[in-house]
Amino acid sequence: MPTMSSKISTTPTFSRMDSAPNLVDQVGSRIREYIMAEQLEPGVSLPSEGKLAEQFGVSRTVIREAMNQLRFAGLVEVSHGRRPRVQAPSPQSSLLSLVTWMQRSELAIHQILEVRRPIECEIARLAARHHNDELLNDMQNSIDALDKSRRLQDRIKADAAFHRALAEATGNPIFTLLLDAMSELLHEQRSRTLKGSGTARAVRDHQAILTCITSGDDDASIQAMQQHLAWPRQ
Repeated sequence: MPTMSSKISTTPTFSRMDSAPNLVDQVGSRIREYIMAEQLEPGVSLPSEGKLAEQFGVSRTVIREAMNQLRFAGLVEVSHGRRPRVQAPSPQSSLLSLVTWMQRSELAIHQILEVRRPIECEIARLAARHHNDELLNDMQNSIDALDKSRRLQDRIKADAAFHRALAEATGNPIFTLLLDAMSELLHEQRSRTLKGSGTARAVRDHQAILTCITSGDDDASIQAMQQHLAWPRQ
């Protein structure tokens, strides 16, 4: 078995799959479990498509689709003419995989907010402590842009810019990474809420949040964000 410092090919032996639905998911899960259990280093080669198909007792198409799943999840690198290789960990890929699942799950707005609310309330708290003048100006500019926007897409863009500037103000890049990864999911939510509540509510809420952050009031910043993300809208 390869050591953590080597990049030699690994030769696992997988048992054949029983005839069952979701073969692609099962094969992908088995390979994923192997990579994690063996703590394979990035660059280690996995068996060829043909070898895996033989071991699992499935078609090459199943193996190919399973590898595409693992590639999308950031676990393997697949290129034409080469055996699949273990890929270095990528937080962007992992988050993108999660968000894609969320999109396909047809989540309701209140479910998205249940996840978003604690994240953005913590963002507001930290922004109140760590903001700088440049980011405060960015937030104000986004509020002004939102107030002046006439097209829905421009309003959505301005709304997203405000929340991203907030995340940057925390000084923790993981928050901006989370919001960037969730951008498509939040795009749909913003579209629905801006249509339903209009721009005035968002402008008023953003201005209240910015006022609290500028004053450095942690608790007030959290409360203002909670009110902004309340559902249904009042």
